[in-house]
Amino acid sequence: MKPIITVKKDFKLFTYEWLEDNAFKAHTNPPPVIGDVLEHENKSWLIIGVEQIEVDGYGGDLIVWYTLQDPQKEIPRSTSATLDRSHIAELSLTLRAKLSHGFYTYSDYKQAVLDYRPGRFFYVQDIPFKCLEYSGIQMKGKNILIDLLAKRVQPVSHKEGKAKLLHARKTKLQLEVIR
Repeated sequence: MKPIITVKKDFKLFTYEWLEDNAFKAHTNPPPVIGDVLEHENKSWLIIGVEQIEVDGYGGDLIVWYTLQDPQKEIPRSTSATLDRSHIAELSLTLRAKLSHGFYTYSDYKQAVLDYRPGRFFYVQDIPFKCLEYSGIQMKGKNILIDLLAKRVQPVSHKEGKAKLLHARKTKLQLEVIR
């Protein structure tokens, strides 16, 4: 088996304890975070990343794709691979639990999680960013806090954009400028 793998895990975020007077109490079950050890196929793996997150809003299910590393195997590390951090931002997305018919749900956040998937772009205060990766997931009370790294999208200058558009139109119409 490879020393680094991807594993999908499902979690029930809440368990409910029934009390005597037909009431119940919700208990949170936080998912493992980066740096924790996770059991998979009778082996202990170290969580080194979060690749994807899905929220099943009804019932409080959380589906997480983790990047796991076998701590028993040595993996050569590259010293030349560097990431230009000049346009990288660390952002947080908070999914607030809502009480619906006595149960906590995240149904309003399914689309929010899809909007912040790695590879997607979004705006923060009118500045475009592209999500690179999730850097963490944790529970704060009954809320889910998702940390992510995003790169600021550098748009083409307005002048250059107009020139490219004009060139594309000319090419499409097969026009030539004769001087």
